[in-house]
Amino acid sequence: MSSLESKIPLYIPHSFKPTDIITEGAKYEFSLADGQKAIIRWHSPDPIAAGKYLGSASSSRWTAQIKIGNKQLKSDGTWTKNQSLNEVHISIEGK
Repeated sequence: MSSLESKIPLYIPHSFKPTDIITEGAKYEFSLADGQKAIIRWHSPDPIAAGKYLGSASSSRWTAQIKIGNKQLKSDGTWTKNQSLNEVHISIEGK
C-alpha cells in the first residue's frame, strides 16, 4: 500500500467513504500532466463480493484499482476498458 501512496501527489486529499461493508480504504482523483484523469483507490476485503463473485480478488483480501482515462490496469500489467473484470482488482498488502 505504501508503494501506491507514493504515487499520489501530496496535495490530493483522499475521498474514500467507508460503508458498513467496506470499512477501510482510500481513493484519490487527480489530473496527469497530459490532462488525463487518474483514479487510484484501494480497499479492505468486500464480504458481499464473496457471495456474488466466487473466488474474486476483492472478496478475501485488500485490492487496488488504478484507472487512467477510460482504461484500468489489470493484474497482469496490461490495460483494459472492461472495468467489471476480476483482474482489475489487484491484490495488495493492506494494513
